[in-house]
Amino acid sequence: MATCDDIVAGNRSEDSVTTEGAGICLRSPLMQTHEVEIFPSFAVSKHYTTVLLIAYMKGGSTFVGRILGSLPQSVYYYEPIMSLTTFGYISSNDETCNIITDKCGVTDGMTEKAIKIIDNIIHCNLSDVPRRHIHNLGFIPTCTSIKDISSKCTDERKNVCREQKFRVAKVLRLAMDTVGLIMESQPSVKVIHLLRDSRKILVSRMTHMVRSSLFKTFILNASRSLCDKIYKDISIARVLEKKYPSRFKAISYESLVRDPKAKITELYSFVGYSATEKELDRISRRTRNTSVVNVHGKLPRQNWKSASEIWKGLIDHNTELLIKTYCSASIDIMKEYGYEA
Repeated sequence: MATCDDIVAGNRSEDSVTTEGAGICLRSPLMQTHEVEIFPSFAVSKHYTTVLLIAYMKGGSTFVGRILGSLPQSVYYYEPIMSLTTFGYISSNDETCNIITDKCGVTDGMTEKAIKIIDNIIHCNLSDVPRRHIHNLGFIPTCTSIKDISSKCTDERKNVCREQKFRVAKVLRLAMDTVGLIMESQPSVKVIHLLRDSRKILVSRMTHMVRSSLFKTFILNASRSLCDKIYKDISIARVLEKKYPSRFKAISYESLVRDPKAKITELYSFVGYSATEKELDRISRRTRNTSVVNVHGKLPRQNWKSASEIWKGLIDHNTELLIKTYCSASIDIMKEYGYEA
């Protein structure tokens, strides 16, 4: 049977990639080596679950998104709201706030546009979702390239998407009140709220993010923006968790890294999937082997207690005190998730 590389290069015959319809060529994003599987088409999934990973830039969402995106029979959307705003987040009142300058502005219809993107994801209307944000669909014989927007290709992508049991989206640019509107109108949606210590997020943004110099320049504004959002998000999340106990789950990135096997089992169970020991072991090994890269060198992820203190050495004492001042309310509300001041 042909590999993905063979297929993409054109080194295959038609029957090598199809069974009872269009074959799907998938790579698991968690595979350190490029292991390949070619699956036949599945029957259209009448019972599907949409999983929204609501998180913060530099909050560990890439790693957790890949874990969720590696679910069997899943299509994974990587930051689809980015097409509306790069460094902002959208509230339910059409307001978009910049995470660097903390300035907000109202654009008529912005909330509706964001919700429409999520609605398209839920219903696999992929012609309205930028292709660069769609992962795991793999090779589709009727599509000539990744940029193919012909009706035949678009229809086939939609069909492949509809066959998947899980539709997973990593979403960093929505305020929790907007998430509440989505949950109210879309019963298939489950939400995972990924939390991380706000101080670690800020330092990561200052040291590793595109335009990190702006975060340094506007560190106080950026601190206020992040910590205000976390505080408001958690306040609303408490209501959503009570209203939808089987559809809303909060988890801290630190707890997942400390005990990946237990927490991944918990996440998979929440979305309705029972992972095998082999799958859990593979992901757990990946977690241990991945290193945190920083100016002090590399620290294994399992040494999280040491790694979690790195942020203190990357900012001066006065900035640290100012961040604590701006973030005192969010730090306090996060204590219920095991965080310390």
